[in-house]
Amino acid sequence: MCVCECVCVQQIQDTN
Repeated sequence: MCVCECVCVQQIQDTN
């Protein structure tokens, strides 16, 4: 899971 939204967005963009 993501700790920070900024990291969450980066992880989602990286996976997409």
